[in-house]
Amino acid sequence: DVCAQASSGAGSDAGGEDGEELYDEDPANIKERSLARAFGRAGSWFLCGALPPGGFWTRQGEQPFHVRELQAYPTSLRRRAVQCLLNKWGAAALNTKGCKGGHNAYGVGQDNFCLARLANGWEAAGVFDGHGSVGHWPAARLSRTVPFLLQGRRCAELLAMGAAAEALRYAVLAAETDLEAQAPKERVELK
Repeated sequence: DVCAQASSGAGSDAGGEDGEELYDEDPANIKERSLARAFGRAGSWFLCGALPPGGFWTRQGEQPFHVRELQAYPTSLRRRAVQCLLNKWGAAALNTKGCKGGHNAYGVGQDNFCLARLANGWEAAGVFDGHGSVGHWPAARLSRTVPFLLQGRRCAELLAMGAAAEALRYAVLAAETDLEAQAPKERVELK
């Protein structure tokens, strides 16, 4: 049953196994491979809005009010399994491009989100509001790094102690460090 597999994390393509020790990477050096493999362990998963074809630097842009597909991690989760997860957790998710007038009416939508269930059972949700000509880049990056960091050892320890605000504070500050370090590598000019 797809819903049972989705809930248990069965069929995951994540690198971790139940009981594997979590670690935190240097926030200034988070690797794409690590982001893609961090979920699937102990039933953990997360969702964010998928960028349009062509990714960050697409020239196609997006039509106003375009509804993005959901991107799921572990990547083995298919559309039906994602719907099962959302139903089980009583959640819904929709990432839609807005409608700004002027020269950017058909640019890439600048907002993103995340919904996550961490391996320790905590749940997280976030909305990331991008601004500027490349506002989609930090919003999309944050939608992946914040749950990744919350899944890491440092935040897992804080969450186990009931220090959710401190864990979130650490994850957000570390994600900001990641943005500042990753932007030049990807030739993104943050203002």
